[in-house]
Amino acid sequence: HGDAEPTDYRRWLDLANGTAGVRYRVEDTVFTREVLCSVEHGLCVRITSSRAGSIDVSAALSRPGNITVGAMEIDEESAAAIVMIGRAVNGEHPGVRFRGSLRLEARGDAAEIDARFGALVASGADEVTLYFDARTDYEGGDVSSAIETPRAASELGYDALKRRHIAAHRELFDRCALDLGGTQSHMIVRFRQHIETIVTRPVGGRG
Repeated sequence: HGDAEPTDYRRWLDLANGTAGVRYRVEDTVFTREVLCSVEHGLCVRITSSRAGSIDVSAALSRPGNITVGAMEIDEESAAAIVMIGRAVNGEHPGVRFRGSLRLEARGDAAEIDARFGALVASGADEVTLYFDARTDYEGGDVSSAIETPRAASELGYDALKRRHIAAHRELFDRCALDLGGTQSHMIVRFRQHIETIVTRPVGGRG
């Protein structure tokens, strides 16, 4: 965002839906970034803006060790992807081989996208979505699926993917609930009293 100072910064973690995000303002423009990690479709990040053509993003893949990062050929004007290939090594012991791929999609009449120097770059976009997945060959795992997962997620689309992710997440999250009774403010008071009791209680329960 250049020299402009972000304001009105807010971040959130939605445990019920399994999503997280941040929102902030730069001068007269509001930027929002939402993140979810789907069991079926990997890590997904969507960046939106209140002003058309105001999103500029660069994204890269890296990790310690000997890796190779390169661009993938994609016959789409609004998307680009890079892949990271390597092997985890512990001293002299060769570890698992791994592969990770990152796909970037940009929307907007003025959006430009490119893959260069091992990174994905988008400029002048209204909206940017990132899809990432990584796999290893542990116990015969297929590392090539790291390429297919972001592509399948992209074909599904972020909105549909988010709905499926929330539905799958809530099947687990909603299996149990805890009701402490009373209003929220009442529960906060009771919680603080409980903590104070624990802190002041003698060790071993003896006076």
